[in-house]
Amino acid sequence: MRKRISNENGYSLIELVIVIAIIAILSGMAMVSMAAIKTSRANASMHTFDTELSALITRTKAQSKDNAIIIKRNSRGDGYEVYYGTSTDGTLAKWSQTSTEAEAKMDRVDIYYDAGSGEVLVDGSDTILLKINKADGSVISGAGVYNFCRSGTTRSVGTVTFNRSSGSHYFGN
Repeated sequence: MRKRISNENGYSLIELVIVIAIIAILSGMAMVSMAAIKTSRANASMHTFDTELSALITRTKAQSKDNAIIIKRNSRGDGYEVYYGTSTDGTLAKWSQTSTEAEAKMDRVDIYYDAGSGEVLVDGSDTILLKINKADGSVISGAGVYNFCRSGTTRSVGTVTFNRSSGSHYFGN
């Protein structure tokens, strides 16, 4: 009779292939989940920006005609901060910040701003001032289209349009 050599140490090739397939499926699901989280954060940032525009309009009409906000890149470079202050003429030269803490933060997003002359990324050297005319509600500074993208990509999750003549703002895809 022949002796059968049996090696029962370790795993068979089929078992290893099945484990690798399961790991690949779980990794794929994790990547999809991470992309969805980044998109939802960028979308939340767009809604935060729209809310801050509403607050600026309300503050300007109810309080001082000099109210304004600025948007600038955060120190990590992966989002933006909104600061309230005043500007007598609608320029950064006459800007006075009212607090050292940001009023709102928009994380994991890149903002591309188009004032009518072409879209540009708002990066570390850029600060955008937004100011409303108290008398008629028109935009003195900061009118245009703000395109919100997931951080590190140019894939748009939506835009906020800030109308120069009426001061109205709306968001969409």
